[in-house]
Amino acid sequence: MDQDNQIFISLQQDYEKHLRRKTLGRQERNRNRSNLQESVAVITFDFENVFALPKCNVSKVFYMEKLNCYNLTGHCSTNGITYCSIWHEYICGRAINYLASALIKILINVVMDNPTLEKIILWSDSCVP
Repeated sequence: MDQDNQIFISLQQDYEKHLRRKTLGRQERNRNRSNLQESVAVITFDFENVFALPKCNVSKVFYMEKLNCYNLTGHCSTNGITYCSIWHEYICGRAINYLASALIKILINVVMDNPTLEKIILWSDSCVP
């Protein structure tokens, strides 16, 4: 019973540490977002859920092979615009190098829309690959 108690306490401490780090990260992100300098952009990006096409509720179509589509979305703090990079599995997959390419494409568009930028801060909650 003592070993089970130690494991529980260790897990609880790890969870509390995770919560503290999550709170500190959000506070830092919010501080960055509140920066109103036009020369600094905060880009918050996330890899959205994979969606399969065609979308249909008819059972014969539902079980057909579908095309997986990927979407990396980024929001820019300076102009409030949301940028999306969308592709399907026959173009490329969702490995880290493809996500990096999608992010670069988003950043190129951000810079084109905000030519006075001197600094870009990137935030992501979790892009697993």
